[in-house]
Amino acid sequence: MYQELGIEPSALAVARQYGSLLAGFVMDDIDHAQAESVRALGIKPLVTGTLMKTSVDRQRLAKQTLDFGLQLEKSPQR
Repeated sequence: MYQELGIEPSALAVARQYGSLLAGFVMDDIDHAQAESVRALGIKPLVTGTLMKTSVDRQRLAKQTLDFGLQLEKSPQR
């Protein structure tokens, strides 16, 4: 959809689009180079594997995401 709107489809583009609503952003390892740019927007990134091929993958990502959310909840508001 972003490409159809003339916007580069990327994790950073999504963070820019929704940044005013976000305190944290889960992004895939493949986008790790964009993490500092996301952080510069005032959004804390969690860079991890988001592809869930197995139940172990799903459990790992769920735990990481929940832990990340709890960290954000404890962090001072931006």
